Amino acid sequence: MSAGELRDLVSIQAINPASTDAMGQPMQSWAEVAQVWAGIRHLSGLGVIKAGESLGVIKASIKVRERSDIAAGMRVVVPGGLTYAVRSVLPDAAHRGYMFLVCEAQS
Repeated sequence: MSAGELRDLVSIQAINPASTDAMGQPMQSWAEVAQVWAGIRHLSGLGVIKAGESLGVIKASIKVRERSDIAAGMRVVVPGGLTYAVRSVLPDAAHRGYMFLVCEAQS
């Protein structure tokens, strides 16, 4: 994959464990780990029904340059687009220096 195929500038975020609300209770907030160029490929769109509501699940493979600070449980935010939950991180066996983020988003 050439650098020209990494067309989307995305934000990689992790849960900020030190975040608390006004009462001192822990709350879930996200902190940016990095901004990277990515190639996003949608693998499928699944329609599911959850608690009586129709929900769209989008599965995607996001290719980025290899980094050691990205792990499952993080998220990828596309400006003006979807937020993807990172389910797993896989090395790109065909192209050294890249890796795939196996992700899901809900629409």
